[in-house]
Amino acid sequence: MQKLIAPYLAGQRPLRDGSALLLEGDPRADCRSGGVHSSPLARAPLHSRRFMKVPGFDMPLGEVKASLEPLRRPLSIAILRARNPFNVGAIIRVAHSFLVKQVVLVGDEPFYQRAAMGMQRYENLVYLPDDAALCAWAAERGLPLLVFEREHARVDLWHADLPEECLMVFGSETAGVPETLIAAAKQVIAIPMYGINNSFPVTVAAGIAMAEWTRRHFVAGSVEGRP
Repeated sequence: MQKLIAPYLAGQRPLRDGSALLLEGDPRADCRSGGVHSSPLARAPLHSRRFMKVPGFDMPLGEVKASLEPLRRPLSIAILRARNPFNVGAIIRVAHSFLVKQVVLVGDEPFYQRAAMGMQRYENLVYLPDDAALCAWAAERGLPLLVFEREHARVDLWHADLPEECLMVFGSETAGVPETLIAAAKQVIAIPMYGINNSFPVTVAAGIAMAEWTRRHFVAGSVEGRP
């Protein structure tokens, strides 16, 4: 099972070529890299090829999730569900790409499951009723709260301390993060921006934050986790 999952973790995208599953970068999948594969797919421009979105698993859902568990990172994230239905689903999809440990959903509003592209089935979802329950849940597990909120930021992402085990908190684009969570946060973090727009889409912000955390802790050659 892990042999099938591992290429996805390495950032490679599988593609179908008849009955063979080839990985992007395989010389058989691209004649420009010196391969001699005779398939029309191999000779087609990269942008015109049909890529699989999700691998087909001939296994029960529980077995797939169990196979993912040893590969998960110790990072957890929390998403505030109020007035945030599409972004909740989209962030779950992004979180799965980084194989976070847990995704905590705060509140009771439904989220747009299609935005998650089915990845909610493979994630460890924790449902909590409100902000107080989130603070208690994090405290019980010794997880510092890292709140991403531009208006109240105390540090930028590039200089923020990102512990290996922590809980990143993302609010909605309309309501942001409430004062109670900002007060309880170990750090309130902003992502530097260089244009004239007011903020990042929250899904983009969540992806940037998870990517930076991953770079610091799981990319060889990082010096003290800083650029």
